[in-house]
Amino acid sequence: MKDLENKKAGLMAELVRKGGEVGLMGGGVPEQYGGAGLDKISTTVLTEKLSIYGGFAVTHGAHAASERCRSFIFGTEEQKKKYFAEAGDGRIDRAYCLSEPQAGSDAQNSLTRAELKRRGNALRS
Repeated sequence: MKDLENKKAGLMAELVRKGGEVGLMGGGVPEQYGGAGLDKISTTVLTEKLSIYGGFAVTHGAHAASERCRSFIFGTEEQKKKYFAEAGDGRIDRAYCLSEPQAGSDAQNSLTRAELKRRGNALRS
């Protein structure tokens, strides 16, 4: 716990991978996409139990909830199968940034946009 709160290098990524291995990161993701398929109450209980570990709870919340909600609503079937499984088992990391000077944490008023551009064989954002 002390190492986590003191931001020990590499520890959070290791915990996310381990959390994925035991099913913590994909609790609310439907089973057909590699998750545990927990209902809302069970997902809430899981989140509540993790909340005693502040740093990990925030990472879990951003990883397991924020990104997946948008992907589940707007993603294609192929994207859901690929990204839910990879995130749910801890193979990939997720990030969610929410603060801008003019918007604070109001995501609807964010101005930042990402564009995917091809340069040769590489993708850049």
